[in-house]
Amino acid sequence: MLTSRIIGTGSCAPATVLTNHDLERMVDTTDQWVRTRTGIAERRVCGPGEDSATLAEGAALQALAAAGVDSIDLDMLLVATITPAVPFPATACLVQDALKARRAAAFDIGAGCSGFIYGLAVADSLIRSGSARTILLVGAESLSKFVNWKDRNTCVLFGDGAGAVVLQAQEGGPGIRSTHLYSDGAEWALLAAPGGGSRFPLSEQVLQEGLHLIHMQSGTEVFRLAVRAMEEACMAALKANRLEVSDVDLIIPHQANARIIQTLANRLAFPEAKIVLNLDRYGNTSAASIPLALDEAVRDGRVQPGMTLLLTAFGTGVTWASAVLTWQGNGVATGPLRGGAVRRDPREDKGATVAVEEKVKRIIVEQLGVQESQVKPEAKLADDLGLGADSLDAVGLVMALEEEFNLQILDTEAEQVQTVQDAIRYIKGRTHA
Repeated sequence: MLTSRIIGTGSCAPATVLTNHDLERMVDTTDQWVRTRTGIAERRVCGPGEDSATLAEGAALQALAAAGVDSIDLDMLLVATITPAVPFPATACLVQDALKARRAAAFDIGAGCSGFIYGLAVADSLIRSGSARTILLVGAESLSKFVNWKDRNTCVLFGDGAGAVVLQAQEGGPGIRSTHLYSDGAEWALLAAPGGGSRFPLSEQVLQEGLHLIHMQSGTEVFRLAVRAMEEACMAALKANRLEVSDVDLIIPHQANARIIQTLANRLAFPEAKIVLNLDRYGNTSAASIPLALDEAVRDGRVQPGMTLLLTAFGTGVTWASAVLTWQGNGVATGPLRGGAVRRDPREDKGATVAVEEKVKRIIVEQLGVQESQVKPEAKLADDLGLGADSLDAVGLVMALEEEFNLQILDTEAEQVQTVQDAIRYIKGRTHA
């Protein structure tokens, strides 16, 4: 029986940090007021040239590198977002183009803060049905572009960021155990940005009334519904897998509000020390919050093979969801990604070695403008293929290899590569192919 597992994680956040002290100069609030009521100290906000698509691309590249998967091998690319880069096409299509994932079907999922778990359910179902083998799932948001910076009740809450996972099929074994999805459209207006769609198209009136920005009718009601809904979703997930709360190693919740998470932990009788939190540094990043927190926990070692993880979320719609997975760890980065070797699943396809040779030769042909017949293993890059050590061709070749194999190649290492065979051996060594 086919099941799915996560084989790589990644995340990306804008460089610009907006602290509570910065907000004190913008609206009537204080750092203490925000920290006490939300647990948030700062958040990231997009700068010029940054949007949900660019953040998604950054997170995706990390996840692909951690998984040791080439974008051309993706069958499906899903982006969970409520802040798309453009009204249409789907942000997933923009990411597909940026990654050159030419074989992947691409579409968006708009389920608010529950979007990542909704996407996990879709990806898991596609893999279990045999419709896809390798899927990239990204949660990406640029909420700062939809915030009313004059409304102190909402502008302090939201931030921008992206998180991504690569899922792959396997024959049985641990992985995604179950997903549970819920919604109640009767509460749609509780948290919404109603302007800009076909119901309230952009107009001078819509802009004047701020209907294109985030509106929250009642923070108290959101709090009440969120706690109740996530508790319900968690209990359903535990029951479906015949688990007790004590069997869960970590809960990774949507990072909405520290009080909501603390109340949920109390109602579940679950120790707060086992809850993954990064809300204080990122704020509420909607669909990006769970994969961003998951990636951090994987890279700093909190997530270990064999652990049982419980994910849960609540968001606009209203929607809520949960998922249970058993972490395997094979092929997943366990430290900060700083270039260097791509971590690969040791059970990858037997054709990986051949694939590396073909890719290296293709890049040499493209970058040096030579015939494929010239690129023989013994061919010298300088004498036979015309590569000058200080030429733009040399820079282009190194950059192309770095991009293709997600590596950082030092100048001293590049200087040791004299022949085509040297290049192939070097790439194989770095990627463990």
